[in-house]
Amino acid sequence: KPFKGYARRIITSAQALKIASEELLAKQSDVLREQLTRTLLLTLFLMVVPAALIVIGQVLFNRQMASAKKKLQDQNNLLASQEAETKKLALVASHTDSAVIICDQDHRIEWVNQSFTRITELTFDNVVGQTIDQAFAFNKDRMEEFRLVREHLEQGQPLHIELAGETPSGRQYWLAADIQPIQDH
Repeated sequence: KPFKGYARRIITSAQALKIASEELLAKQSDVLREQLTRTLLLTLFLMVVPAALIVIGQVLFNRQMASAKKKLQDQNNLLASQEAETKKLALVASHTDSAVIICDQDHRIEWVNQSFTRITELTFDNVVGQTIDQAFAFNKDRMEEFRLVREHLEQGQPLHIELAGETPSGRQYWLAADIQPIQDH
Protein backbone atom coordinates (compact mmCIF):
# COMPACT_ATOMS: atom_id res chain seq x y z
CA LYS A 1 0.00 0.00 0.00
CA PRO A 2 2.80 2.40 0.58
CA PHE A 3 3.50 2.35 -3.15
CA LYS A 4 -0.08 3.03 -3.96
CA GLY A 5 0.25 6.54 -2.65
CA TYR A 6 3.42 7.00 -4.63
CA ALA A 7 1.74 5.73 -7.74
CA ARG A 8 -1.15 8.03 -7.20
CA ARG A 9 1.27 10.90 -6.61
CA ILE A 10 3.23 9.92 -9.73
CA ILE A 11 0.04 9.78 -11.75
CA THR A 12 -1.04 13.07 -10.26
CA SER A 13 2.42 14.50 -10.90
CA ALA A 14 2.36 13.14 -14.42
CA GLN A 15 -1.04 14.66 -14.95
CA ALA A 16 0.19 17.93 -13.48
CA LEU A 17 3.27 17.75 -15.72
CA LYS A 18 1.03 16.99 -18.68
CA ILE A 19 -1.24 19.92 -17.81
CA ALA A 20 1.77 22.19 -17.28
CA SER A 21 3.26 21.01 -20.60
CA GLU A 22 -0.02 21.62 -22.38
CA GLU A 23 -0.26 25.10 -20.83
CA LEU A 24 3.37 25.80 -21.77
CA LEU A 25 2.74 24.53 -25.30
CA ALA A 26 -0.41 26.64 -25.50
CA LYS A 27 1.54 29.73 -24.34
CA GLN A 28 4.36 28.95 -26.76
CA SER A 29 1.82 28.35 -29.48
CA ASP A 30 0.19 31.71 -28.69
CA VAL A 31 3.61 33.43 -28.75
CA LEU A 32 4.50 31.69 -32.02
CA ARG A 33 1.09 32.53 -33.47
CA GLU A 34 1.54 36.18 -32.40
CA GLN A 35 5.08 36.28 -33.89
CA LEU A 36 3.85 34.65 -37.06
CA THR A 37 0.99 37.15 -37.28
CA ARG A 38 3.43 40.08 -36.81
CA THR A 39 5.79 38.63 -39.42
CA LEU A 40 2.93 38.11 -41.83
CA LEU A 41 1.61 41.65 -41.28
CA LEU A 42 5.10 43.12 -41.69
CA THR A 43 5.60 41.11 -44.89
CA LEU A 44 2.24 42.27 -46.23
CA PHE A 45 3.07 45.85 -45.26
CA LEU A 46 6.43 45.63 -47.02
CA MET A 47 4.72 44.27 -50.11
CA VAL A 48 1.66 46.52 -50.16
CA VAL A 49 3.30 49.88 -49.38
CA PRO A 50 5.76 49.80 -52.31
CA ALA A 51 2.98 48.62 -54.62
CA ALA A 52 0.74 51.43 -53.37
CA LEU A 53 3.54 53.94 -53.86
CA ILE A 54 4.07 52.67 -57.39
CA VAL A 55 0.34 53.04 -58.14
CA ILE A 56 0.26 56.56 -56.64
CA GLY A 57 3.38 57.48 -58.61
CA GLN A 58 1.84 56.16 -61.80
CA VAL A 59 -1.36 58.11 -61.19
CA LEU A 60 0.60 61.33 -60.59
CA PHE A 61 2.78 60.66 -63.63
CA ASN A 62 -0.30 60.06 -65.79
CA ARG A 63 -1.84 63.32 -64.58
CA GLN A 64 1.34 65.24 -65.38
CA MET A 65 1.56 63.60 -68.79
CA ALA A 66 -2.07 64.45 -69.52
CA SER A 67 -1.44 68.06 -68.52
CA ALA A 68 1.73 68.25 -70.61
CA LYS A 69 -0.07 66.63 -73.55
CA LYS A 70 -2.88 69.20 -73.30
CA LYS A 71 -0.38 72.08 -73.20
CA LEU A 72 1.46 70.62 -76.19
CA GLN A 73 -1.80 70.21 -78.10
CA ASP A 74 -2.77 73.81 -77.29
CA GLN A 75 0.64 75.02 -78.51
CA ASN A 76 0.32 72.93 -81.67
CA ASN A 77 -3.13 74.41 -82.32
CA LEU A 78 -1.78 77.94 -81.81
CA LEU A 79 1.17 77.22 -84.09
CA ALA A 80 -1.13 75.80 -86.77
CA SER A 81 -3.33 78.90 -86.51
CA GLN A 82 -0.32 81.21 -86.77
CA GLU A 83 1.03 79.20 -89.70
CA ALA A 84 -2.30 79.50 -91.53
CA GLU A 85 -2.32 83.26 -90.91
CA THR A 86 1.28 83.54 -92.11
CA LYS A 87 0.42 81.65 -95.30
CA LYS A 88 -2.49 84.03 -95.96
CA LEU A 89 -0.28 87.07 -95.41
CA ALA A 90 2.43 85.61 -97.64
CA LEU A 91 -0.18 84.95 -100.32
CA VAL A 92 -1.38 88.58 -100.12
CA ALA A 93 2.18 89.94 -100.17
CA SER A 94 3.08 87.73 -103.12
CA HIS A 95 0.06 88.66 -105.24
CA THR A 96 -0.45 92.35 -104.50
CA ASP A 97 0.26 94.93 -107.20
CA SER A 98 2.24 96.93 -104.65
CA ALA A 99 5.95 96.34 -104.19
CA VAL A 100 6.72 94.65 -100.88
CA ILE A 101 10.17 94.54 -99.28
CA ILE A 102 10.90 92.68 -96.04
CA CYS A 103 14.15 93.53 -94.24
CA ASP A 104 15.90 92.03 -91.24
CA GLN A 105 17.03 93.86 -88.08
CA ASP A 106 20.11 95.17 -89.88
CA HIS A 107 17.88 96.58 -92.64
CA ARG A 108 19.12 94.03 -95.16
CA ILE A 109 16.56 92.84 -97.68
CA GLU A 110 15.29 89.33 -96.95
CA TRP A 111 12.44 89.11 -99.42
CA VAL A 112 10.77 91.04 -102.23
CA ASN A 113 7.61 90.16 -104.11
CA GLN A 114 7.06 89.86 -107.87
CA SER A 115 5.54 93.35 -108.05
CA PHE A 116 8.79 94.81 -106.69
CA THR A 117 10.69 93.00 -109.45
CA ARG A 118 8.18 94.10 -112.10
CA ILE A 119 8.35 97.77 -111.03
CA THR A 120 12.09 98.11 -110.34
CA GLU A 121 13.51 95.39 -112.61
CA LEU A 122 15.57 94.27 -109.59
CA THR A 123 15.27 90.53 -108.99
CA PHE A 124 15.11 88.74 -105.69
CA ASP A 125 18.64 87.37 -106.20
CA ASN A 126 19.97 90.87 -107.04
CA VAL A 127 18.76 92.51 -103.82
CA VAL A 128 18.63 89.87 -101.07
CA GLY A 129 21.25 90.63 -98.43
CA GLN A 130 21.66 94.25 -99.47
CA THR A 131 20.40 97.36 -97.69
CA ILE A 132 17.86 99.47 -99.59
CA ASP A 133 20.40 102.17 -100.44
CA GLN A 134 22.84 99.46 -101.69
CA ALA A 135 20.11 97.87 -103.83
CA PHE A 136 19.25 101.22 -105.40
CA ALA A 137 22.84 102.54 -105.58
CA PHE A 138 22.56 103.00 -109.38
CA ASN A 139 20.02 105.82 -108.70
CA LYS A 140 22.79 108.24 -107.71
CA ASP A 141 20.56 111.33 -107.89
CA ARG A 142 18.04 109.74 -105.44
CA MET A 143 20.49 108.76 -102.67
CA GLU A 144 19.19 111.50 -100.32
CA GLU A 145 15.72 109.94 -100.41
CA PHE A 146 17.12 106.44 -99.72
CA ARG A 147 19.21 107.90 -96.85
CA LEU A 148 15.96 109.29 -95.38
CA VAL A 149 14.35 105.84 -95.70
CA ARG A 150 17.36 104.23 -93.96
CA GLU A 151 17.24 106.77 -91.11
CA HIS A 152 13.57 106.09 -90.48
CA LEU A 153 14.22 102.36 -90.53
CA GLU A 154 17.08 102.73 -88.04
CA GLN A 155 14.90 104.85 -85.74
CA GLY A 156 11.97 102.44 -86.08
CA GLN A 157 9.79 105.30 -87.35
CA PRO A 158 7.12 104.94 -90.06
CA LEU A 159 7.53 107.02 -93.20
CA HIS A 160 5.34 107.92 -96.17
CA ILE A 161 7.42 109.12 -99.08
CA GLU A 162 7.12 109.39 -102.84
CA LEU A 163 10.18 108.17 -104.64
CA ALA A 164 11.11 108.65 -108.23
CA GLY A 165 13.22 105.83 -109.52
CA GLU A 166 14.85 104.50 -112.59
CA THR A 167 15.19 100.85 -113.49
CA PRO A 168 18.56 99.45 -114.60
CA SER A 169 17.24 99.58 -118.18
CA GLY A 170 16.51 103.33 -117.81
CA ARG A 171 12.71 103.23 -117.40
CA GLN A 172 11.39 105.89 -114.99
CA TYR A 173 8.89 105.05 -112.20
CA TRP A 174 7.28 106.62 -109.17
CA LEU A 175 6.64 104.86 -105.88
CA ALA A 176 4.37 106.04 -103.11
CA ALA A 177 6.09 104.17 -100.25
CA ASP A 178 4.52 103.46 -96.88
CA ILE A 179 7.35 102.21 -94.71
CA GLN A 180 6.30 100.53 -91.48
CA PRO A 181 9.20 99.18 -89.41
CA ILE A 182 7.91 96.20 -87.42
CA GLN A 183 10.07 94.91 -84.64
CA ASP A 184 9.80 91.38 -83.31
CA HIS A 185 8.75 91.34 -79.68
